[in-house]
Amino acid sequence: SLSLVGRGLNAASALRLSQALASLYRLEELTLSATWCCDTGLAAVARAIRRLPSLRALNLERQHAGDAGVSALAAALAGMPHLRSLRLVECGVTDKGAEAIAGALSGPSALPALRSAVIADGCLSPSGEAALRAAAGAREVGLELATRAAAVAGSVLAYPAAGSASGSADAGAHAHAAGGGDGGRGVGISV
Repeated sequence: SLSLVGRGLNAASALRLSQALASLYRLEELTLSATWCCDTGLAAVARAIRRLPSLRALNLERQHAGDAGVSALAAALAGMPHLRSLRLVECGVTDKGAEAIAGALSGPSALPALRSAVIADGCLSPSGEAALRAAAGAREVGLELATRAAAVAGSVLAYPAAGSASGSADAGAHAHAAGGGDGGRGVGISV
């Protein structure tokens, strides 16, 4: 697992990180928290994670991304067959980004292993939330949505996977696992 927390990444350092990620083809968990990647930086990271066939958990928190970065990430997600857990918290996910992520969830072979997704951002309207709920429900993915205010207050709207009585509990467990500690297996990178 690789966890990079509290390191500001400008576009150049995000590019260096993406180059380093290319050599970590066995990486299973990636957490970038408070790295403040901009659209360009998140797009570079998105290109790199496409080449991580073993990635099972992706946790991105507090990024300065917008529609372009989130759309690049969504395009990368569409080609990740082993990703089980996705967590995007305060990453600038707007309705346009939500539609891109919903598109990544659509289709018979898109993200076949995904079981839980957490998207907590204050930029989603009811139509963006509806697009995510519809795509997640069609794929039997446990989805948790929260506005920024609800995330700070600790309240999350859980939408269990279709046909699952315990989908929201599973989603929370997977989301926690994606953002949890590295159990001593982590790798630190200074940029």
